[in-house]
Amino acid sequence: MRGEVWLTFVNTYVYNMKIFLAYPFTELINIESGLVNKNEKEFLMNCIKILGDNKYCVFSAHNREAYGENLMNADTATSLDYKEMCNTDLVVAFPEKSGGVHVELGWAASNNKPIILFINKEFDYSPMIQGLHKITKIKYVTYDRKKMENVPNIMLDEIKQFERGLLT
Repeated sequence: MRGEVWLTFVNTYVYNMKIFLAYPFTELINIESGLVNKNEKEFLMNCIKILGDNKYCVFSAHNREAYGENLMNADTATSLDYKEMCNTDLVVAFPEKSGGVHVELGWAASNNKPIILFINKEFDYSPMIQGLHKITKIKYVTYDRKKMENVPNIMLDEIKQFERGLLT
């Protein structure tokens, strides 16, 4: 009918906070397929789903770049990742031996972003990683790569503790 206005309501989530998920990327890409290996992809997708189901807005470069199907060039990816870092509330990082995640941790620290840092119990980390707590709010969480199925729920618990002000 003429003159009638129809309003459409869209289901939207009110997110608790925005989380930057920093996880190795380049070193996880299979040389032959050009894609992140299946187990790592499933792990990341599970983390993102659990956090999304709990109304967290999660940034993941892996997700943005379709786990290797739509890789961006270095200039574009770096610029976009840095903008995401500047607009995030909390960084959840798995540094492993990833140069990219180490750079992202530097961005987080220089922007005074709180960090939940998952430390692989099998690695020795640089003193710069070990000393990050001196320049930004950080919680170190040790995990076992052999028990990755437990990590998404541990991550969720740590984020909830952060929200309650228990991040030390």
